[in-house]
Amino acid sequence: MKIFKVIISTICIGIGLFVLLQVVDMSYIIAKWEQQKGTDYVIDLSELGEEDHIDPNELGPIQLLPDKELKSDTSIINVLLIGDDGEGRGQGENSRGGSDSMMIATIDMKHHKLKLTSLMRDCYVEVPGTDKKGKSIGARKLNVAYTIGGATLLLDTLEHNFKIKIDNYAVINFKVFREVIDYIGGVDINLSSQEALYLRGRNEVNSSERRNIKEGVNNLKGQAALEYARARGKNQKGNYIGSFTYIDENGEKSKPLSDDFARTARQRYLLETLYKQMKDQGLLTLKGIASRFIDNIWTNISLNDLISYMEKALYIGTEKIEQLQIPLKNAYEDKKVGSSGAQVLYMNGENFEKNINGLRSFIYED
Repeated sequence: MKIFKVIISTICIGIGLFVLLQVVDMSYIIAKWEQQKGTDYVIDLSELGEEDHIDPNELGPIQLLPDKELKSDTSIINVLLIGDDGEGRGQGENSRGGSDSMMIATIDMKHHKLKLTSLMRDCYVEVPGTDKKGKSIGARKLNVAYTIGGATLLLDTLEHNFKIKIDNYAVINFKVFREVIDYIGGVDINLSSQEALYLRGRNEVNSSERRNIKEGVNNLKGQAALEYARARGKNQKGNYIGSFTYIDENGEKSKPLSDDFARTARQRYLLETLYKQMKDQGLLTLKGIASRFIDNIWTNISLNDLISYMEKALYIGTEKIEQLQIPLKNAYEDKKVGSSGAQVLYMNGENFEKNINGLRSFIYED
């Protein structure tokens, strides 16, 4: 049987996943990969939860930039990574959860770079299209697009608002994320004292593992890694997880981030750590991951595109992943809307243009 050397980096944190496959039997991939495609379904707007069921006219219409064409480049590939907070396997009408994590993974062949952009779920955007009753969706939080119409509508929403081409998407849920981390033996994460205290207070984590969590590098198993990646507040004992500092797109340390901004920064750090860690795994381990988890990735990436993407990523050969968050700092306002007082990140007018230009500059560098 002919063997092809393929590296597949599909990470969705959901927060997210990182699956790295290498030296996988091509006939196996062909047989399995075609099963990954799912069908999105659309719900009624009235089915939204209280926090998401806000009046889209409360803040007025969003001032988009119709004069900007959709930016694309054949040398730059953007894949939307979605962490589904559901626990079920598959992505049917009875198993889809919410988009707890959204990232754009960029393979930049023009500048020989890999990039990750976190998209804050509370971004206030215009969701195109209608619900299943034909009602216009209008302005909503970004994650509502996935709740209503799945990965396809979320992808369309990003293109509609930020004017960049998203080539494909991949979805993974929490259950599979935990299983993958456990299967590879955990992920080594450098914890601050506050982060360690926070995880020791999470009852969801195995008690014996909790007792051994300390400041510094820890090997976090599946549930602990998930709790780390999702954390943005305090635990049952009142321990705050604290701020987080990362290296920004200019190679400089960011100011300490808190709440959801820190949460998404931790997700990107975990993702990059997994990427580096998995590159050193033996071939048998990587093939085992392929065999065990390939059925649980929901994506519209064709087999041919998948192979092409991974050949490009392998050719770049870098361990560094450049990163960005949207909205950009100083380019949004905190607003509370709806009867529940839901918080949104409001980027209308000049701020929306700053975020569009910032995202396009980061991805395309022109």
